[in-house]
Parts: sequence; C-alpha cells; structure tokens
Amino acid sequence: MNYVGPEAFKQIYQDCGYGDAISQDPSSLSYVAEPVPGLWVFALDSCDYADNLTNGTPTTAGRLSQATQAWVLGLLPVAKASGKSVIGMMHHGVVEHYTGQGTQFSEYLVSDYGTVGKTLADAGLKVIFTGHFHANDISQADFTSSKLYDCETGSLVTAPSPYRFASADLDKKTLALSTSQITSIPSHETDFVSWANTFLYNGLNNQSYTLLTNTYGLDVATATSLAPLMSYGMMAHYAGDESPDATTQATYNSMLSSTDTATRSMGQILYSLWTDKTPADNVITIPLQ
Repeated sequence: MNYVGPEAFKQIYQDCGYGDAISQDPSSLSYVAEPVPGLWVFALDSCDYADNLTNGTPTTAGRLSQATQAWVLGLLPVAKASGKSVIGMMHHGVVEHYTGQGTQFSEYLVSDYGTVGKTLADAGLKVIFTGHFHANDISQADFTSSKLYDCETGSLVTAPSPYRFASADLDKKTLALSTSQITSIPSHETDFVSWANTFLYNGLNNQSYTLLTNTYGLDVATATSLAPLMSYGMMAHYAGDESPDATTQATYNSMLSSTDTATRSMGQILYSLWTDKTPADNVITIPLQ
C-alpha cells in the first residue's frame, strides 16, 4: 500500500507553504505563513488520518484537536499585537452552509463546529477558506461578540468548476472575492459546461436515490420522482447565490405543508438547499477585522 505520512507530506509540499512557515504546529500539519508583509495565513490541518492504516480506509470527517486549537489561540494575539491581518484555510467547513448540513452531512464540518468557530472568531480570525463539500458558497456565523465568514470554494472537478480570486487590501482591512468558472477543456472545447452539468446531475441523481431509499425509507417510485428535485437543489447550492424559480418554490412549499412526514422532510431539505444563507457567494468584499 502506498502511504504518505505527515513528514513525507511536509516534504512534498515544502515549496507550497511549509518552507515559508513562520510557525508550525507540533501536533498536526498546521502552519502559519506570511506570503506578503502584513498578512498571516493560518493553514489549519482538520483531517483525521491517524487511524487510516489501521482502519484500511480514510476518514471523511474532520476535527481541530485541542492541541491545535491551543496553538492557533497562542498565535492570533501575536498577530493582532503586531498589526497583522489574518485569514485561515482549512479543508472542512466550520459554519453550516445550509440549514441542516450539520445533521445530514456532519462529516463535511469539523467536529463541534459551532464551538470551534466561535473560539476562532472571538480570538480574531474573521475569514476562513474551506472546501470538502464542493459548493461555491459563503456562509457567516454571528456570535455574541464576533463574526466568522466561511468561504467555501467549489471544486474544478464538480460543475460549475469554479475558482476564486482574492484581493486583500491591508490598509482598509478588507478582502475582495470574485468567482470565475472553467468553460472549456481540451477534450470538451465547445460543450464542456453542458457535459459537466450532465455528468454532475447523473451522479447526484444516483446518490439522491440511494439516500432517499436507504436513509428515508422511501419506496422506489417515490424516490425516483423526488431524486431529480434533490439533485437540482444540490447543483444550485454548488453554484452559489441560489435563486429558485416559482415552480421550484411552489414544489417545496407544497411538500412542507404535507401531512406525510417523509414528504415534509424532503421539502425541508429542498427549502434549505435553495435558501441561500447570508452573505452573497460569488462576488463580495469581507472585512478582515
């Protein structure tokens, strides 16, 4: 079995952050780098891989250990005292991107994400880039005395194949984000967008059908009819800035008022996927403090 351990990982990515690190967490692969004067980037290792070899499979879920959190909390005050702006980056999300994500897909958020998010935000981290769920979605958590923006970016291998541009104004303490999309690749020069959307829909439809039959216990006919609705909802969430048309709204509103428990549950899922949480997803300027 080919296996890349933590030390080998550091060597492989020596030129992609570790070689420029001003601090490394001794208990994980987390580090801090200063790519430009005045900006500290906290690259946080949220992956749980210690038992991968023993289990014979990788772990999807993630966490920030107490030791890693202590390391971060020791450095954020140093950054503030030194006048540095800070942003974070982490594979797993730390803020729900739609209502119910923490229950339905908990493995895509760090364990105890609410407490972790508040702890980081209270200590001065306002913006963190995440991924894992392949959705181009930004969500904010408003705590009592702080706020945290979770800027999730979609994957190039999942339609609409987005990528972000980030521009930090360190004088104004702001971070401007914009989004572009891949529209052509050598094997699909003219039809990439439609091909990628069809590929994603087919994959999601299979997954939705399996979820509806296995998890929700729906019969074949009902699952077959509802799977496309869930698939299109997921595709809208992946693209960000979700905006349902009148037919979609009428569909999930009707389901929400149903007397059937399973139908109401599906209506809630569709409503959550199509209801874009604050703020905007694809073009936005975010305060760094």
